[in-house]
Amino acid sequence: MGGEGGSILSYWRLKVKKLLENKYVSNFIYLMVIILCIVIFTELSIADYLNTPNMLIVKLLFKYVNLALLVFFCVEIFLRIFSEGIEFFKEFVNVFDSAIVFVSFGLNISGIEAKFIGIL
Repeated sequence: MGGEGGSILSYWRLKVKKLLENKYVSNFIYLMVIILCIVIFTELSIADYLNTPNMLIVKLLFKYVNLALLVFFCVEIFLRIFSEGIEFFKEFVNVFDSAIVFVSFGLNISGIEAKFIGIL
């Protein structure tokens, strides 16, 4: 399965790496980034209105859309770590991005609102 001298783990790492490097998958990830930016900036721009009682459903909608997008990015990061191994952590952008995603995820599920994280 993994070829001469290759392990099953190496085989799957290569498969996941190729999947993540696929043009359509990459474009889908970029689309998700754009959608997340739109959600964050829209939420930030109407934050005052979201705190009114009649906007509770809209506020919850933003929370769960944001959560779904953060789960998507957590899975993407885990797949990249799996496929790249220690090489993933050698690039500052990967570490910074991962920290922002995981902190945002933690804040979202704990119910803490930190508007400054969305800007990063």
